[in-house]
Amino acid sequence: MTISRIFRLRKGVVTVVMLPLLLWCVDLHAFAAMPRQDEIKVTIRTVEVKPSFIVVTYELVAPASESYEVNLVLLREGNASFRVPVRSASGDIGEGKHPGAARQVRWEYAKDYAGTLAGDGYYFEITVTKVSGSNLLYYIGLGGLAVVGGAVALLAGGKKSGATTSELPAPPGRPSQ
Repeated sequence: MTISRIFRLRKGVVTVVMLPLLLWCVDLHAFAAMPRQDEIKVTIRTVEVKPSFIVVTYELVAPASESYEVNLVLLREGNASFRVPVRSASGDIGEGKHPGAARQVRWEYAKDYAGTLAGDGYYFEITVTKVSGSNLLYYIGLGGLAVVGGAVALLAGGKKSGATTSELPAPPGRPSQ
């Protein structure tokens, strides 16, 4: 295929190649309806206090195909500054596929909190956030789009056959004194 043939077909190439690539870049999630707030529900069912650990049982109602980040924090009523994040824990905590009815977290509280937990008013706050997937394929697609768009722009914007080049005129001579 010669260059002159490409220039004759460039409008068709731009329409056939560029339009689908631009439509592919449109983020349909931005135009989609917002997900329902009740899609993820979490409820703490029981809290069992043992001499060296605490077992928290919770229920997570959410799509089982997704991954979630589950975090626990120990709080105390009447004391807004008391906040102990649960770190030394095992079980259904952290990132993973945790939906289900009888999920348990075993927390060895002495490793995270040096004080005593005497008295009443302690409670747990559980937070669950959906873990988003990687955007690697999206960025690879955008890179490919940039390469194809650049190639089409080079082919469509080159010299046309029969075009003449013009040079700048010579500067005027110096005035005589």
